[in-house]
Amino acid sequence: MTSSRDELLPDLPWRDAPVPSAEVSRAIQQTCTRDLAKAKGLAAWQRAMLSVLASGVVVAALFAMGLAQDRHDAALRTAFFGAAGWGVVHLAVLVVGLARPPGKRGSRELRWALALGLPLAFFAWLALSASSVLPFGRFVAEDTHAPVCGLFTLVFGAAAAGGTLLAWRRTDPLTPGLSGALAGLCGGLAGATGIGVACPTHEAWHLWLAHGSTVVVFVLAGWLLGRKWLAP
Repeated sequence: MTSSRDELLPDLPWRDAPVPSAEVSRAIQQTCTRDLAKAKGLAAWQRAMLSVLASGVVVAALFAMGLAQDRHDAALRTAFFGAAGWGVVHLAVLVVGLARPPGKRGSRELRWALALGLPLAFFAWLALSASSVLPFGRFVAEDTHAPVCGLFTLVFGAAAAGGTLLAWRRTDPLTPGLSGALAGLCGGLAGATGIGVACPTHEAWHLWLAHGSTVVVFVLAGWLLGRKWLAP
C-alpha cells in the first residue's frame, strides 16, 4: 500500500530551475566564444560562377579533344551548335534551381520537372541527332568504342558535377536532395554534351548508352549525395 505522503507527491508544485547570476552567465559566454572567428560564406553569384567554371573547364577540355581530331567540318559544326544549345539549358537549370536562396528558387514541382524531364529531352535530342541505328546485337558486337567513351563521359561529368556540389555545399536546408539532383544534372549535361564534340560516333545506341545514360546516373548520384552534402 502507498502512504498518504506518496499520494500527495504528484500534487506538489515544481520549483523553477536555478538561474545563474549575471557574472556566471558572462563567464560562460566568454569561455564558449573565446576562439570563435566570424566566418563569411560565398555569395550565391560566386557559387554560381564556380559552378559555371567547373562545367566550363570540362567542356573546354572535351572541345579541345574534338578539335584535335581530323573530323568533317559539318559534323563538328553540328556538335558545337548542339553543345551550345544545351549550354544555355545548363545555365537555365543553374539559375532556376540553385542560384537563388532556398525558399526563393523555382517551385519544387518546376525543379523536379527539370531534374526528371531534361534527361528525357536529352535522350530525344540524341535520337534526332543520330545518323544511324544498328540492331542492338550488332551494336554490342561491333561498337568496342562505347565502353571507353562512356568512361570518359563519366570521368568528365563527375568532375563537373562534383565541382557544382562542392560549390553549393551546406546551402540548402529545405530540399538538399532535389538541389543535389539539379547539380548532378548540370554536371551530367556538361560531360555528355562535351563528349559529343570529342566523340565522332553518331550511332543511336552509342549516343544513348555511352553519352545519355550518364546524365541519368549523375541526377541519381546528385540526389543521394545532395541530401548529405547540401544540407547544413
